[in-house]
Amino acid sequence: MKKVILISWVVLFLMILFYLFFERNAHYKYGQDFKRYLKDIHGISENDLPDQAFIIVIPLASCTPCINDLIFNILSCATNKELIFLFVGESFDEDIVDKVRIIETIQSHVYWDVEDKLMYYETNIGSPTFLLMKNKEFYNKTELNNDTFNQLAEKYDF
Repeated sequence: MKKVILISWVVLFLMILFYLFFERNAHYKYGQDFKRYLKDIHGISENDLPDQAFIIVIPLASCTPCINDLIFNILSCATNKELIFLFVGESFDEDIVDKVRIIETIQSHVYWDVEDKLMYYETNIGSPTFLLMKNKEFYNKTELNNDTFNQLAEKYDF
């Protein structure tokens, strides 16, 4: 009986490790809908995107202090050519608007969805999000805050 319980715990532990490992490197479940969103709203087709890109989606209507801090942090690497910024919705916070304008002036890959049409697509994005795109597929959907942004910036060197 004890042996069966021990084996059950070991199997459960291995399943959790397997899930955690593959979840971090997993395909983005809503990748096809996100591609459709990029094409329909921004006119960006799969072929317009490089083999590897880092996409940062920022819904401006989310937590204002969080967005403000994150955008300030993003300014440190906004000139990286592989970064693609998607700003969704609007913000009435002048600090955020000013920082976004700075990003627009130094970064060529900035796209706007002022009407928040992202919500009409099944993307599971409601807060600042990072997506890694490799070979026309999306991976590694990560919700962004200052800590996760810094970790990703260090990991992918942007």
